[in-house]
Amino acid sequence: MEPSVKVDRISVKKDRISVLVRLSAHAPRTTWPCLVQEAELAFPGLLVHACVNDVGPMFGDVAACTSVPHMLEHLVIHLQAVHPQTPAHVTLAGTTEWLDEAQGLARVEVNYADDLVALGALQEALAFLNERMVDCV
Repeated sequence: MEPSVKVDRISVKKDRISVLVRLSAHAPRTTWPCLVQEAELAFPGLLVHACVNDVGPMFGDVAACTSVPHMLEHLVIHLQAVHPQTPAHVTLAGTTEWLDEAQGLARVEVNYADDLVALGALQEALAFLNERMVDCV
């Protein structure tokens, strides 16, 4: 079975990674409560990330009904933040935008302190989403 979330292209820039993400035709475009519960269990603290949105100041305010690429963004940020090579003083942030929602195409950008840590976090976040999207749908 084709993965629900895959990377079409990664650009490692001086200060961030820019990831062209594609959701498969069968994949939901937005998150749902089961996925959010699994993410909260696997990544304690994920839902209290700061997040600029129209509902509230935290990712948890929108997590139950946000885009899957937005969830990916926050997973990558979280995994970098808890990584032992990431200095405590580093502020991690990202953005997500749909390029073509009907086609499942989005751009996720996340800054980093270490590009290899960011790429590893992306790989781990993709694995989590692809496993859970099969289990929860």
